[in-house]
Amino acid sequence: MLRFIIRRRWKDQWSGLDDDGFETVDIDVPELERILCAGGWGEKSYDLRSLAGVEVLPAQTPESQP
Repeated sequence: MLRFIIRRRWKDQWSGLDDDGFETVDIDVPELERILCAGGWGEKSYDLRSLAGVEVLPAQTPESQP
């Protein structure tokens, strides 16, 4: 299970409220968890892994597939 932390920034056009905050969601992504947990370390070496970012891809429709 992975916990994704999402930073959110918003502005309300009527009240003028301009704020930011964080939202979290726990999602089971076995492939990503396997990759992130595969690293390790030794006396003179290491293999550390972390997620640099996430891109939201457009939905795949039957018409958009090659």
